[in-house]
Amino acid sequence: MKKRIIYIAHPISGDFHNNMESIRKIYAAISREYPECVPFAPYWITCYALSDEIQTDRALGFSHNREFFERGVIDEVWVFGMSEGVQTEIEWANEFGIKVVDKQ
Repeated sequence: MKKRIIYIAHPISGDFHNNMESIRKIYAAISREYPECVPFAPYWITCYALSDEIQTDRALGFSHNREFFERGVIDEVWVFGMSEGVQTEIEWANEFGIKVVDKQ
């Protein structure tokens, strides 16, 4: 049986370092507690390569993330907090028929 790909939707802006650490911990927890799932946070590395503060970098990062939604890579989106970016990811999930789970 294939494992479910779980996209971690989490705010990044604001307290960048604490948010990134929170995402890392969520990734680890899902990995350990849900062996039938593969946590997925592609933006995590993007945030270290591109700047969320530079609009063109932010737009580029969002276009990369949207590609995963469009291609059907993601089985579920788990929401851990709300932000403009998370709201966009929820809208993409709805657009492509991907289940959204509120984990707040």
